[in-house]
Amino acid sequence: MSSFMLLPVIALLTLPAASLGATEGLSAAERGQFYNSQNQGGEVTLTEYDSYYVIASNGLPDHDMEKVNPLTATAQDFEYTFDKELEFACTPANLPKGTIGITKTGVALYSPLTSADLNAVEGDDSETFDSCNGHTNGQGVYHYHQSPGSDNCGDTYTAEHDQFIGVALDGFPIYGPYASDKGDEPLSSDDLDICHGRMVDGKYRYHLTFDFPYVLGCFWGSDARTNRKAVSYVCDLEVGTDLTEWGYLCSNVDERGVDATICNDYPGTVDVTTTTNTRRSKNPRNRYFGTRQNKPNPAREAHLKRWLKQLLEETK
Repeated sequence: MSSFMLLPVIALLTLPAASLGATEGLSAAERGQFYNSQNQGGEVTLTEYDSYYVIASNGLPDHDMEKVNPLTATAQDFEYTFDKELEFACTPANLPKGTIGITKTGVALYSPLTSADLNAVEGDDSETFDSCNGHTNGQGVYHYHQSPGSDNCGDTYTAEHDQFIGVALDGFPIYGPYASDKGDEPLSSDDLDICHGRMVDGKYRYHLTFDFPYVLGCFWGSDARTNRKAVSYVCDLEVGTDLTEWGYLCSNVDERGVDATICNDYPGTVDVTTTTNTRRSKNPRNRYFGTRQNKPNPAREAHLKRWLKQLLEETK
């Protein structure tokens, strides 16, 4: 390889990078919000240890569950372990079908897809939900594929600004669709990065929205495989389930069981500072199928840097 060809490679690999280090997952205040009134038999506990915590629940909500299908919700035995400090993956992980997070009342948050890889929430193939936007599956698990209802639907979501909802299986918090920096306008997926989140005052969080994919698009946290072995850190814009009508979601992937490569810093594209009420977007994303080839892809860029580093080592 000529020195001329190596110049841009060397320049790319010597770009300044943030130092490696953990970032806070759930704060003490967020961890303190896990509670179920038990009005409908629901239970949730959060047990703290020095460097991690464990959430256990029976999966039942704190509100009425209307019977919208022949299935009956039953008590489950959920238990998830999370580190208090987290690291970002350079390449995000796919969302498995089923549970991708848990609310502060102990109810499962599901992927937006049906078992047939269709949109469960909207469109001709949507499923039926009760007035609190939940329903029960064949295993008796009551769950949400979208934002829980806010009208007589317990304490999970009450349409307040900057409202903590629960935790994703990678340990990052999930917030509601209303944010103080957006005023009375709810966030949409176009306000968020590819995984459906953003940095807010130096801390990462996912957001519920009223548009696809509703809860998460992928996992940025490096340790989601602790809670779901079906997770694999191989997502990019060419991998996953792309519902043309709705947008991109990293779900079905061919390469299974891939652990995360730790990234120096937040690899996403949306960074917000609310103290000055300004929003800094590195590269606002267009999530639609027709223009996705033009969209900046931090996962692909991180992969390119690793590939170039390997190439340099092989040509020494």
